[in-house]
Amino acid sequence: MTLTFERNISMLEKELEQKDYSPWIEYHIASEYYRVKQYSCLLQNRNGANCKIKILQ
Repeated sequence: MTLTFERNISMLEKELEQKDYSPWIEYHIASEYYRVKQYSCLLQNRNGANCKIKILQ
């Protein structure tokens, strides 16, 4: 993974912890995984992939 990916995911993860986070946060997380070609993370809740953040719940 790249440093940019790690930085972006870290920031998005903090926002995801907020009670009233924007639904766009999940989209941006998915975009980051797509950008680094971690396609299995896009569907991790369905296939059990080991990813940093759980999305698409």
